[in-house]
Amino acid sequence: MTLMISGGGGGGGATALSGLSDVTLGLLANGQILQYNSGSGQWENTALTGQLTYQGSFDASTGTPALSNALKGDFYVVSVAGTQFGRDWAIGDHLIVNADMGGVIDNSKIDKIDNTDAVSSVNGATGVVVLDSDDVAEGAANLYYTDARADARADARIAASNMTALADVSYTAGAGIDNYVLTYDHAAGGWRAEAAASAPVDSVNGATGVVVLDSDDVAEGAANLYYTDARADARADARIAASNMTALADVSYTAGAGIDNYVLTYDHAAGGWRAEAAASAPVDSVNGATGVVVLDSDDVAEGAANLYYTDARADARADARIAASNMTALADVSYTAGAGIDNYVLTYDHAAGGWRAEPAASGGGSRPNVYTQSASFTIGDGTGTDPGAVTAAELERVYLINNGASAVTVTLPAISGNVGAGFKLQIKRLGTAAVTIDRNSEDIDDQATNQTLSVQYSSFTLVCAGAGVGWYII
Repeated sequence: MTLMISGGGGGGGATALSGLSDVTLGLLANGQILQYNSGSGQWENTALTGQLTYQGSFDASTGTPALSNALKGDFYVVSVAGTQFGRDWAIGDHLIVNADMGGVIDNSKIDKIDNTDAVSSVNGATGVVVLDSDDVAEGAANLYYTDARADARADARIAASNMTALADVSYTAGAGIDNYVLTYDHAAGGWRAEAAASAPVDSVNGATGVVVLDSDDVAEGAANLYYTDARADARADARIAASNMTALADVSYTAGAGIDNYVLTYDHAAGGWRAEAAASAPVDSVNGATGVVVLDSDDVAEGAANLYYTDARADARADARIAASNMTALADVSYTAGAGIDNYVLTYDHAAGGWRAEPAASGGGSRPNVYTQSASFTIGDGTGTDPGAVTAAELERVYLINNGASAVTVTLPAISGNVGAGFKLQIKRLGTAAVTIDRNSEDIDDQATNQTLSVQYSSFTLVCAGAGVGWYII
């Protein structure tokens, strides 16, 4: 190694470090430093004692990287545990080379710093540990606070103390203050021991000890009198006798000759009663009566508009109302007048809640209508020529099924309302295809099966036996 020094000044040029008079260089090696030796008075090259150079991690299971050319001061941190160089290595241990290997590994040139004694857990916790006092057990000397310990300490302190320890109590104990009492002294700033008053109270109204009095225990004096109803009444009477109406909050007038014959009249706008002149035309009599007049309707003649009640007038009014009405005005009668109910009779129908117009039971009603259908339908649904729901006037219906070569299904109506016991249906097949009678959940001849008109021009006559019973073929 050659260190050249470039100087300024007069000479110019460059000077080698070894050419300096106070520098002595020996055999040079990598990593050496220049160090002053006071014994020789010279700067000398020498190795850096104790210098470590981190070379990375070391796998102790495979021995890599190889250390045959490692130099003094090289150190590694073990990343994989294993056995090398006659030692057991754990993760985190430090491997330090204490001398140049020179191409051959020498176990004596390898030092181990064992890091297995590092903290592995704190109170059983690992990782980034954060503790508070709840996580640390109580020792023998440094005890935790408890209310019981604080109470015991306070009790002991109180037992060892006395009143003079209090900031606002001051006295010197001794025979000299026998029978003294503690008296508050504001000027002195607290309680002080003082002689008791020379003439303390011995009794109150004859009572001793802890005395509690009310007004019943204290006699009435000459000035401060107790309340009585008689005294209050007398006081009120005197106040009233000395007053007049203008003392009332809602009465206002100025007495004097100027208001003679005035009357008190309430004036809402003015907010009370005021003295005003009487009306210029007061009532002199009512229907010939004077004074305090009390009338009833017998004292007042009937006018032209407001007429009095009479039975004759009420009867005439009722007769006129009845004559202008009809039976449908009654709450329990209901029908629609028209040619459709000719020869009907009023029949009471409990389910409907009153009287209804219906065909007479003996031979009443009208001839059934005949309806021709060509496709599937439900009786009463208004499909095709079907007229819709069965009315109260209908006793039966006749259906001709002109279905040609197409099969048709005729669904019976639900048994409810006007389709009830006695209602009759006649269904005849005209076409060449089958006509099925769908029972619509009701039995036919006590059977839960549909019926079929399988022969051309065949027919069924069905009579309703009522809900829950079904239909019968007759």
